[in-house]
Amino acid sequence: MRFTIFKKELVLASIIGVLGIGVYYFLNNENTDGSLGTFDDPELAFQETQKALSLMSAPLNLGMKSMLYVQKCESARTQIFIKQ
Repeated sequence: MRFTIFKKELVLASIIGVLGIGVYYFLNNENTDGSLGTFDDPELAFQETQKALSLMSAPLNLGMKSMLYVQKCESARTQIFIKQ
């Protein structure tokens, strides 16, 4: 009895989710004029791509710096506690 109620709720939630996603994509169609944000000049496109990738890589580089600290701690730990 409990399983059938749960099954009905799951089906209803799935239907609502699919309808919600469909309505979102239907109403949020911003590229109606066919413009996809492309560049005519390849050099300008390359520069903009480099700028976007550098913005994305800045937080990743901070994470790598903290990993160097962890690596130094790990090497110090292995030097102190040599496995025999």
